[in-house]
Amino acid sequence: PFLACYKADENLRQVQGYLYHLSNVVASPAWQQALGRMHSIVAMHKSSSHAAEQVWATLQAAAQAPFMQQLSAEQRLFVQRMLTDLRHRGLELPREKRAELAAIELELRQLGSRFSSNTQAASKRWRLVITDRWALQGMPEPWLKQAAAAAQAQGLGTERQPAWLITPATAGDVVRCCGVEETRHRCWLGATSAGTALSGADNEPIIARTMELRHQLATLLG
Repeated sequence: PFLACYKADENLRQVQGYLYHLSNVVASPAWQQALGRMHSIVAMHKSSSHAAEQVWATLQAAAQAPFMQQLSAEQRLFVQRMLTDLRHRGLELPREKRAELAAIELELRQLGSRFSSNTQAASKRWRLVITDRWALQGMPEPWLKQAAAAAQAQGLGTERQPAWLITPATAGDVVRCCGVEETRHRCWLGATSAGTALSGADNEPIIARTMELRHQLATLLG
């Protein structure tokens, strides 16, 4: 019964995995909307499982059955983890409490999606244009040529008066290799400030609400 219960959500977990992965590499509004719809569907699935009481009672009875003594250590560990996971999903709670749990989990997922979206958008917006070659002391020549070409592609700098474009993808190179502390600091600050007030997309209120909801969740689950 434990394996059957685990496999019952297998397709759902697979789809969730695909969408979570794509949301980390595609910041388009369409994908964010798809992720939001998935969160709502998952929450409804968890809160509307009318058989939850019977499933929980069946699994608890099975965990006390004689055949448990014949299982291997790995199989018993699987059973223990399954029961713990189902407790955390609220299966032993009354139906109204499960609905409350699902609402909290839905809001947590929505907050997580907004957090990720803010961070991705801010990361893509940030860039640093250097016009003084001295500020990039220590950077390898191939890196400088690539940064100058990236700047020219954005209409910045010329062959005679080059500029160098630094993005989140190349800021780490500057932090590691550049001999000018001010340049390293500017790159570190820009690359790590995504999702803060400095980036224009502040995640701090999202973090505060997330902590509040996690406390509610922990209290509900005991």
